[in-house]
Amino acid sequence: MLLVEAGGERAEADQIAGMVARAVADGLPPGEVVVVCRSLSRSGLLLERALARHGLQTASARTVPVAHTALGRALIALLTCAAQPTEA
Repeated sequence: MLLVEAGGERAEADQIAGMVARAVADGLPPGEVVVVCRSLSRSGLLLERALARHGLQTASARTVPVAHTALGRALIALLTCAAQPTEA
């Protein structure tokens, strides 16, 4: 277990991602890595993006509003179009 502290949230996320990337490169199975933060709603996206920049895939318990995803926006647009009255 390691405690990481840096000059800002992004620097901290990048430091964590670098440490995870090095551990995986040294042979640690990615499925054995757990990153814990105080608030997923505040730091989750930042950590996910930092890990992605290092080529690491993530699974998160963070909830995302449907309108904040590409699939959700497409579904909302489709439903909006379907709800419009058609011209006869």
